[in-house]
Amino acid sequence: MSEDAEAHRSQESLVKPINTWKGYVWDTWELPRDQRWLLFKLDAFVLTFASIGYFLKNLDLNNVNNAYLSGMEEDLEMYGNQLVTSTSIFTVGYVIGQIPCNLLLTRVSPRWVIPSLEVGWGIAVICMSSVKSYNALYALRFLVGIFESGFYPGIHYMLGSWYTPREIGKRSMIFWLAGSIGQLFSGFLQAAAYTNLDGVQGRAGWRWLFIIDGIITLPLAVAGYLFFPNLPQGGKKTWWTTEAEHQLSVRRMQEIGRAGKEPWTKAKAKRIFSSWHTYLLLAVTAAIQFGLWWDKKQKTVVETNSSTSNLTPSEDGSVKDRKAALAVVTPATIE
Repeated sequence: MSEDAEAHRSQESLVKPINTWKGYVWDTWELPRDQRWLLFKLDAFVLTFASIGYFLKNLDLNNVNNAYLSGMEEDLEMYGNQLVTSTSIFTVGYVIGQIPCNLLLTRVSPRWVIPSLEVGWGIAVICMSSVKSYNALYALRFLVGIFESGFYPGIHYMLGSWYTPREIGKRSMIFWLAGSIGQLFSGFLQAAAYTNLDGVQGRAGWRWLFIIDGIITLPLAVAGYLFFPNLPQGGKKTWWTTEAEHQLSVRRMQEIGRAGKEPWTKAKAKRIFSSWHTYLLLAVTAAIQFGLWWDKKQKTVVETNSSTSNLTPSEDGSVKDRKAALAVVTPATIE
């Protein structure tokens, strides 16, 4: 097959519907060879980095609750609503950071922004291992919220800049599942840290959890500086793509109408702020987050005030630890 024929087939496949069962299982199996190889590289670099990063993000998001159940409550004298307050402060930082982080993503390549955000929250998490009061914890949780706020939209911005509609669904699913696994894994990590590291070098097990979470986050951030790609529409080729692959990635996005970022104009701002979609999304998100916060606040108040000791009777007459009941208090997953 000639190069022109191969290029024509490659261009047709950008918008061609899936025809075989293999395409439904994994879309790249129906694509021409040049696109398969490009997508293999994207999956290896972009999707892998994004999934591991989201796994670590949710690991760092949930470590406060596990630390609370492993001694942080007593060490920082968090006997009231301080755990819920720390979650609320994280949410405040997350919301405040949304606009500047997303604007930054349109001005600076996500290749530099996203790894930098990871460095920021990784350092903040490590610093949480040295807090002496819950007020210091509040400040660091606020910073973690600021830094984490740009990761989720930044990754989807990156995925949408490289993958076509027929390809992005499965990648987004894998990305989301990685975050869910991070929430699950946090408890196991804390159990291991508490069992094996409690008292090592004079540090409590819950402090080691923050250290471990930060240490495994920072190397991924450094790797992101090396392997995360530039946007195809940015005009700058990424080092692990060939010139032909770079041109192919640009054509792929042009064929589906993704021309890249546009300069800010009055017409663009008016279009955004006059769209009902913008306000509906804000209203729904605010309602969901307020509901989650209020529900967790009420649960914490009930559990905290139900007994003056750490032991409460269960429905079957047995006695259980009050801390176990407080495990229902988890940070809201804003995404």
